[in-house]
Amino acid sequence: MLSVADPLWHRVIGNLVDALDKPNFWNVLVRYLNNWIGFDCWVVLRFSREAKPVVYAENRAEDGSVDQLFADYLNGYYLLDPFFIACSDGPRAGLLRLDDVAPDNFEAEDYYQRYFRLNIVTDEVQFNLPVGDGNVVVLSLGSKRRYSAAELFLMQTIEPWVIALMRQRGAFDELHEYRVARGATLPSPGANGDT
Repeated sequence: MLSVADPLWHRVIGNLVDALDKPNFWNVLVRYLNNWIGFDCWVVLRFSREAKPVVYAENRAEDGSVDQLFADYLNGYYLLDPFFIACSDGPRAGLLRLDDVAPDNFEAEDYYQRYFRLNIVTDEVQFNLPVGDGNVVVLSLGSKRRYSAAELFLMQTIEPWVIALMRQRGAFDELHEYRVARGATLPSPGANGDT
C-alpha cells in the first residue's frame, strides 16, 4: 500500500488533481483505486428522488458496449437498490458498504435475484456525496467476492480525499449535463485515449 512517504503517492495525487477538469477524470480515479482495491465493476451516478439516475461514467463490457443488465437497472431496478433507497431516505457523505444498507433478507429480494447476483455478484461499496436538492453523486465499486478487512480499512482511510475530489469534480459534471441537455456535448470520458 502506498504511503505519503512514497514519491509515487504524490504523483498519484498530482495526476488526480490535474485530471479534475478533464473528460477522463473518473477513469483516472478508478484506475488508481483499482491498484489498491480489487473490484470488478464500477459506475459513477447521480441519484435523484425525482428522476432516473444520471450516468457520469461507467465501465463498459469488453467489446465497449453497454451492459444490458445495467440498462435495465437504469430503467427501473435502481428503485429497488438498497443504496438508492438509503440515499433517498437520508443522503449522507461518506463510504457505505452493502452490509450497511441491505435488508436482512437481501438474497431473497427481487433486486438481488434479478440484478445484483447477476451483475455485481457479491459485494459493493459506494463513496457518496450529497450535492443538494436530494441528489447524491455516487462512485460504486462492485466485487465478485467480499471485500477484505484490509481493503475496507484502506477505503475508509482514503475516503476524505476521494469525497473531496468528487466535490471538486462536480462543476465539470454539472456543465456536461447542462450541455447535453441542450444538445451540445463534451468529449466522452477517455476520449483522449486515457481509459
